[in-house]
Amino acid sequence: MGRRVFLYLLLFCASFTKGWAQESFTLNVGSTGYATLYFDKALSFESFGNDLKAYGVAYVTNGKVTLSRVGVVPPKIGVVVKATQPGTYNIPIVESQDVLVSLMKGVLEDTEITATILKGGVEYTNLVLSKGNQGVAFYRVAPEGGTLAANRAYLQVKSSALPASAVSMAFDDEEATDGINQIVGSTADGDAWFTLQGVQVAQPTQKGVYIHQGRKIIVR
Repeated sequence: MGRRVFLYLLLFCASFTKGWAQESFTLNVGSTGYATLYFDKALSFESFGNDLKAYGVAYVTNGKVTLSRVGVVPPKIGVVVKATQPGTYNIPIVESQDVLVSLMKGVLEDTEITATILKGGVEYTNLVLSKGNQGVAFYRVAPEGGTLAANRAYLQVKSSALPASAVSMAFDDEEATDGINQIVGSTADGDAWFTLQGVQVAQPTQKGVYIHQGRKIIVR
């Protein structure tokens, strides 16, 4: 009897541990093929190839956001997710020390957000990713505010830098890279160099595209 009770306890503990040991985050991508994501653990998109891609928002300029693809999203970093097909995706939770620069903010639970917010005497406008009269883009939060669902992200931009219409998206991995593009509103300051994933490097040592003093520079 004692051994049988001990075995039952072992099975119960194993079942309890399995139920609480979260190994992935479940993301539902709707018919638009886009979603936003914000989570308190690192998530890896590397196993999905081009079927499911994550992007950090690197820049906002001329009514457009430039998004840079990233393989691993660090904890509490807001990103845009793009899928080739709508559906449910289980994204692996991983250990990571990666650093990602993204202008997006996020929430871990259902949260009320306002249309605008004052920070240091400067007005910022909150925008959410949705489908409207200009397709899938970042649209202003309604004047009365709204509720952002848990584990979703939003964009916060200086009101003075916004166009009257929606803010469209440009994806770095889908743009031609045969020249140097001037970028306004860079998150990179001073003499620092950054990869497109937001990782700071002392000096570029490999071929690729880098951000330096607000410019996208190709090292050949």
